[in-house]
Amino acid sequence: MRALRISLDYFLAISLALTAVLYFLAENGRINAFATYLVAIATLVMLLIGQIEWRRINEPVFLSAVVFLFFLAASAAWASGEETILLLSGYGVLIISFLIGIQHCAERIPA
Repeated sequence: MRALRISLDYFLAISLALTAVLYFLAENGRINAFATYLVAIATLVMLLIGQIEWRRINEPVFLSAVVFLFFLAASAAWASGEETILLLSGYGVLIISFLIGIQHCAERIPA
């Protein structure tokens, strides 16, 4: 079990680094989306097996960022039409999983 946890830590760190690199080097957003989905899947798995503690997510700064992201998604959907609210909320979830992943890697992986 310990080897799985360490492997997930490094998989998440590599996925985060790949997302950052592809953001600048990829010729379009589709290529970058793949790495972003890997981050979301790894974060979800780590949350489900208890490797990322839920109490860390309940911090006021993080909750403020979540509320702000969903406010932006709702505002953009209201301005452009109701059919885009799920798409924009999905982008918000990907950004939230990215933030959770960065926080987890900063705490767990030695510099």
